[in-house]
Amino acid sequence: MPFLKKNISKIILFVIFNIIIYRVYGICQFKEYTKSYNKDISNPNRGFYTTAITRLSNFKPLTKSRLQNLIDEGNTVLYRAYCLDTLKESEHVSSDFIDKLQDDFDLVESLGIQLIIRIYYSYTKDESDARLNVVKQHIKDLKSVLTSNSKNIFAIQIGYIGTYGEGYYTNEDFGDKGKINDQQWRNRYEVIKSVLLNTSSDTVILVRTPEIKINFLNSGILDTGDIVDEKNRNRLGYFNDCFLSSDDDVGTYENDDEYNYVKKDTRMVPIVGETCRNYEKRTNCESAIKEMERMHFSSLNSEYHESVLNSWKEDGCYKEIAQRLGYQLQLSHMIASTESSANSMITFHVEGYNNGFAAPFDYKYAKVILKSDNMQCSKRIPIKATEWVAGKYFSICAYLQLPKNIRVGKYEYILEIADSASHKNNKRNILFVNKSTQNLNDRLNHLHQYVTITNDESSTSYCSKSKITNSYCPLFDDNDQEAYPADLDEELK
Repeated sequence: MPFLKKNISKIILFVIFNIIIYRVYGICQFKEYTKSYNKDISNPNRGFYTTAITRLSNFKPLTKSRLQNLIDEGNTVLYRAYCLDTLKESEHVSSDFIDKLQDDFDLVESLGIQLIIRIYYSYTKDESDARLNVVKQHIKDLKSVLTSNSKNIFAIQIGYIGTYGEGYYTNEDFGDKGKINDQQWRNRYEVIKSVLLNTSSDTVILVRTPEIKINFLNSGILDTGDIVDEKNRNRLGYFNDCFLSSDDDVGTYENDDEYNYVKKDTRMVPIVGETCRNYEKRTNCESAIKEMERMHFSSLNSEYHESVLNSWKEDGCYKEIAQRLGYQLQLSHMIASTESSANSMITFHVEGYNNGFAAPFDYKYAKVILKSDNMQCSKRIPIKATEWVAGKYFSICAYLQLPKNIRVGKYEYILEIADSASHKNNKRNILFVNKSTQNLNDRLNHLHQYVTITNDESSTSYCSKSKITNSYCPLFDDNDQEAYPADLDEELK
């Protein structure tokens, strides 16, 4: 009895501690996912692309059969070039072309494909090119159709100038055959600015070289009051059409500073491109993969240059490149509440590893779905997918308040990763490469973990973060309107 009296405070503390431990850990779950992957699964905004080039004088629309074949092969990106050869002297873009462009957008949206778009006016070096005033007016004419279809656009390449939009064979407004004076550079920058101003704020614009981006940003042409300068600066990515084809990618990089600029910049903006010739020193498998890792490549042309692509297939690295272009998200583990009650808070946290070459882009929201046999509820949470950098861990996490009228029962955790147009087309949802979580029918990540909703109002739980060691997880305040917009959907079945 003296022993009991002497240690009563310690015993009480021990009991209280164990009750707390039970409440925190007993109603939380930690699951580590097996490393069994289907890396060939198709995902949006990444991978090899094929080309579809057409002239307005002999327009060839996209066809559902061709696009379906591309989808069956795992492609989600198509390079679509439009040569406006009949409009180079027209004051305005014709309604006929706008209708044709919309038809293309309607088709790719129905199938979940996105377009890399390039627009230009001359198909051979002997053809004349459009003048600056025509180009700028045409860009304005296309504002409505390009803005309203922004979610069907992977990126827009700055073409418009020169044969094939390559900026070399052109006219005195822009500087012909690489002989470009200060005013002609200014005119070229006016084209870039016009594209930025007349497209959606979430549409990525691609330029050919880092020199163009650096000089454009330093020109002061963006320093006006009609746009948010910084946001537009961060919309400029790259298309490298001579990737790996010489020590400097055939003039893509003037010096090491430009090379390092792109290496850093492409952590946040995309880069796409193609090879233009075999250069064994750099196009060999080992060198090519290392360079794609350094430069964070999202997409490459699957048709050019044929000799390089064939060497990758023969040497056994083509498949790895196809799997790792862009992002490759491997789900690592999950920590979440296992028990709660109506109107209570639950913890949700998944963590994964990006084994691709680049981060996803244009993905700003995820949706946590709780699904039982007779009820489904969901809540959108913010994500910053551009920060899911290659070779690093990433997190999706939040404290979530359950609906007041959620029914008692067992609910599965399901995760949707979508762009803001996900309500239109779930084919653009991102899936983890884990075999156990993929669902190709609804394109949702089924996590195979559950929370039981009871009538016990004391079931609210905030799970321990002791096992969260690989990445920073910002847990937003539930009163943060930006973090938790009021769009909770309750779907009764």
